[in-house]
Amino acid sequence: MNLEQAKGGYLDWIEGTRTMSEHTIRAYSTDLAALVVQLGADTPAESVNAMKLVDFIVLQRHLGLAPATIRRRASAIRGFCRWLARTGAVANDPWRGVDICIRQPKRLPRPARSESVRRLVASLCRSAAVSGTAVPVGPFERPYQANTLVAVTLILATGLRVGEVVTLRCDDLDPDSRSVRVFGKGSRERQVYLSSDWIAGLIRAQLMTRHRLGVRHLCLLFNRSGSTMTTASLRTRVQKELKLACIDEHITPHILRHTAATQLIDAGVDIRFVQRLLGHASLTTTEQYTRVSDNSLRRVVTQADTLGQLLVLNQNCGDSHAPTDVT
Repeated sequence: MNLEQAKGGYLDWIEGTRTMSEHTIRAYSTDLAALVVQLGADTPAESVNAMKLVDFIVLQRHLGLAPATIRRRASAIRGFCRWLARTGAVANDPWRGVDICIRQPKRLPRPARSESVRRLVASLCRSAAVSGTAVPVGPFERPYQANTLVAVTLILATGLRVGEVVTLRCDDLDPDSRSVRVFGKGSRERQVYLSSDWIAGLIRAQLMTRHRLGVRHLCLLFNRSGSTMTTASLRTRVQKELKLACIDEHITPHILRHTAATQLIDAGVDIRFVQRLLGHASLTTTEQYTRVSDNSLRRVVTQADTLGQLLVLNQNCGDSHAPTDVT
């Protein structure tokens, strides 16, 4: 089996048996294609060894690829090599024993400005002809625009990933109990909760709209043709709505997820609850939002200025008890 054949077999396998998202599978396909180009498509799979793999990673660094991309490529190769060994295409896993340190600069997630988020949601409500205060009670008059509103408000309310929100199934939602069952990365299932009667009513109206339009697939969201919404479609819709609302800030569904997490931390929600809500496997991942909230902490502490108030109080007390000059 040559490398090109092995690559095709592995991608077929992860697409059919693993729980990776379409985005991850496409990325891995690109990563392994780069490996095949360097080593040669006709190269026998059994000739791949650790040195060749390390040389490939080193080349990626020299090409100037971002550390995050190199880490992903290393992950793709590691899984590919395990599959080769498991299927007997190679006698031993060529990645075993490879130890590569790829330092990735810490980039704090950037939440959107509160005013921009407020304007975005208000614009979405106007586009969908939905009140931003009264609980929706019936099918939407503008189903296409309402789908975008539902998607964005779900992300803001629950911190869902863009891939999770577009794959939500109708039977994963229970508006009456305000609960949503989510299947996230690594097939990890979690339960998230809707924060208000308004968004619960929004979900009910979406379900009623699907029924009225005869949408046949099981996903909550749909496009103009009635088929399932894609992550790319949702990103495009958000960008169009930003232009419509005259918002020049760069905001994506992923940034909205960051915003939801940061707002929860700012509101004093325990970080362990935020971890569960976001579906993070490690608390360390969630802790990045506490660093984002340092700005909020600085603002609150400055506004409170308890020491300044104490000094003012002492000064006033001192003035009232100042010794009287009797001479």
